[in-house]
Amino acid sequence: MLIIAGHFTVAPDKQEAFAAAAKELCAETMKEEGVTFYEFWADLDGSGRYSVLELWESEAHLERHLATPHVTGFQARGEELGMENVDIKRYIISEVKPL
Repeated sequence: MLIIAGHFTVAPDKQEAFAAAAKELCAETMKEEGVTFYEFWADLDGSGRYSVLELWESEAHLERHLATPHVTGFQARGEELGMENVDIKRYIISEVKPL
């Protein structure tokens, strides 16, 4: 299992456009094989800071996802969508236990 998690900021005047693009990206991604969770959140303080969390069954699933038109198109629009200070990391999980 892989977890992709991180945060970034979105310029105040771009937040509406970012939210629309992110919503579309999430909807398309959840149709893919191998994804169990894919979501963005905005910090409640209105700072423009967002978080992302993704759960993937395998590295192969993630790599296919990263090559899809909806991902490459979203990434290409990062500057247009006001995304800055992007810090997203890939975590490789060897075991998952219920709490």
